[in-house]
Amino acid sequence: MSAVIDKSMVQDINLNVLRRVDSDIEQVLGTAAHVCLYAMTMDNPVWERKNIEGSLFLLKRRTSPRFQLAVLNKLSTENYTETIHGAFDVEISSPYLMYTLGDGMVHGIWFYDEQELDKIASLLNRVKAGLPKPDVHPVSLQGEMASASAASADDGAFWDKQVPAAAPPAAAPPAPPAAVG
Repeated sequence: MSAVIDKSMVQDINLNVLRRVDSDIEQVLGTAAHVCLYAMTMDNPVWERKNIEGSLFLLKRRTSPRFQLAVLNKLSTENYTETIHGAFDVEISSPYLMYTLGDGMVHGIWFYDEQELDKIASLLNRVKAGLPKPDVHPVSLQGEMASASAASADDGAFWDKQVPAAAPPAAAPPAPPAAVG
């Protein structure tokens, strides 16, 4: 006989686990059962897989920073958190959510479930819409962005750049465990 666990119970369990890591977490706004993280720099535009894979959570906190993305990492003891702020730029290229923080790095999150990608992207855009916009980009990027804009007809955004694709992995990431509830 298998136990039936409702969604609210799963949400409560997730919130309790996350609060062990960060007691200031107020609410889980959204979740994705399985993601993998990638990164590249503008100096070396090749995607590199990070050693981060697991469940993703969009969090609202009681204290600053008010909003964060967190991944409970299954590959190591180091979890991943990213603060959501006004310079957080998001682009969707299904099944990836790509973002930059205005620091010359582009981050990619691969989602196992594209419906979860759509939900998280929508929530991120709603959160970001309520945050103040930065007045200027970081000093280290101002010259780079100006030359990129002048050199091409695009708007200089990271997602408009042609990026060579890294060789695909030998096998797709493993399927996440069956959802509970």
